[in-house]
Amino acid sequence: MSKNIDKVLEITNDELDFINAYINLRTILRSENFTEESIKNVSSASNEIWLAHHLLQTEIKDLKKKLVTFWGFTNEEINEYLTKKMSEINKSIPLNDGNTE
Repeated sequence: MSKNIDKVLEITNDELDFINAYINLRTILRSENFTEESIKNVSSASNEIWLAHHLLQTEIKDLKKKLVTFWGFTNEEINEYLTKKMSEINKSIPLNDGNTE
């Protein structure tokens, strides 16, 4: 069996909750005028942001658990996938400074 996260997730759609949670967080951050720089160290934000962040963390944890338990992926493989997917979303939902790096 090929250990390709993209192929597994294409079949299972297990990443949809993670993707939707990240899109929601990026959308809220953008609407509240955050920049890529300002999200690096957030000490004050609305409850909506904190709730969206908590949901995202929960979805990431759940996705990682499925990918490790059922498919045997390593944390390194999963983190590489998550980073790639988040970067794609960052490009489609840039924050107010326009940077996606």
